[in-house]
Amino acid sequence: MFTGSTAYSHSFVVDESPSANSELDISPTEIRIFFNSEVEKNFMIKVFNEQQQEILSESGQISENRKEISIQIPNLENGKYKVEYYVISSNDGHPIQGSYYFKVNVITTSTTEPVKGAEELQTELPEMEQIEPNQSTSNIVEDNQPVNADESSKEESQKQTIIEKFNPSELLIYIMKTIYFFGLLLLIGWVLIWQIVRSNSLELKKKYLLYGIVFQIIHLAGLTSVILIQLNIFTIHGVSLSFNFPIDSSFGFLWFTSLFISLLGLMILYKNRWFDLFFIFAIVVSKSLNSHAAEFDPVPLLVIADCIHLLAASFWAAGLVYILLFWRKQRLYVKSFLPIFSTYALISFVLLTVTGSVMAMNFLPNIEALRTPWGILLLVKIILVCIVIFIGSKVRLKMKNNQTVDLGRWITFDFLLMCFIVIVVAILTYLNPLP
Repeated sequence: MFTGSTAYSHSFVVDESPSANSELDISPTEIRIFFNSEVEKNFMIKVFNEQQQEILSESGQISENRKEISIQIPNLENGKYKVEYYVISSNDGHPIQGSYYFKVNVITTSTTEPVKGAEELQTELPEMEQIEPNQSTSNIVEDNQPVNADESSKEESQKQTIIEKFNPSELLIYIMKTIYFFGLLLLIGWVLIWQIVRSNSLELKKKYLLYGIVFQIIHLAGLTSVILIQLNIFTIHGVSLSFNFPIDSSFGFLWFTSLFISLLGLMILYKNRWFDLFFIFAIVVSKSLNSHAAEFDPVPLLVIADCIHLLAASFWAAGLVYILLFWRKQRLYVKSFLPIFSTYALISFVLLTVTGSVMAMNFLPNIEALRTPWGILLLVKIILVCIVIFIGSKVRLKMKNNQTVDLGRWITFDFLLMCFIVIVVAILTYLNPLP
């Protein structure tokens, strides 16, 4: 059963002035865009004429509650105009990019031609470079529909697929987020498993710690890339950056907190059990507070569920990697680890199922939301997890019957599925759960 939750997720447009596809009999003096929640102070809003020339305007303004942006514009001649805007959601740092058209048709005394209605204007717009009202190349294109848009237009927008909304910058974001999540899962899980294997041979421990450094570097590289992408989003849209931008928003503060913890880990990890546990706690909590879990009510429950979800996934992912890396040369130690991994992996999947269900029921307002890109990817993730559970049962059965000859193949297949799941999760974190 799906429950309705209050969402503090990606901001979206609720109104514009002038409104999309409107025809004005007087030139507007300003352009105003209204949002449902706070946006960042660094933003872009521009107006272009039919010749794609930018209308010179004064500097943009943002309201005190940071839910409205505007620019003052000079007197406009009769014609069609295009508004483009770009802002960043203060809640989670997601970009909101959109555009729409309006028309100025000032009637003079010598004019006998009747004023055209909105329907006629709509038929004229395809003559120009047609962009649907509020169409966005960002991940939340469907959220940028104004509240007064008609249902058919909104439904058509919601039918857009991920491919239709795809652009090269998003591909880069998905790649960097995938690297980040791989590094995050392996880093957390590697520290957890270290508490189990730290009493093994010296040779194994040296290699284990070497791989641990590699995973730290992967995580640090992924985290840094995600932060830099967030910053570069502004520069490619011609938005100036202020020094305090990354820090004065909650998502920016948490990203940089994660970066500090990651750098600290290079110095303190694998030396003291309590430092290791503190590191895991700090990086898991900071990540969960900067995820979808912190954007929906009840926040405490969802953040805790997300922390447990991340820990369980990390142990499973790192356990698979440990088995594959040490299977050939340290097989005796790996075989002694397999029963422990099998037991804890089973517990992990129980936790993943419970916490994943709790979060999904709170993220999705109704079952119809499963038709959105986020909902479809969630179903894909569920299918992949079901396959993993099936493979896990096969591995447990083979271990029980002491059939370890082809066990490596099954674990390799399990690892490949884990890679696909991580890719899906990386995309899910960028998309908006709300339809």
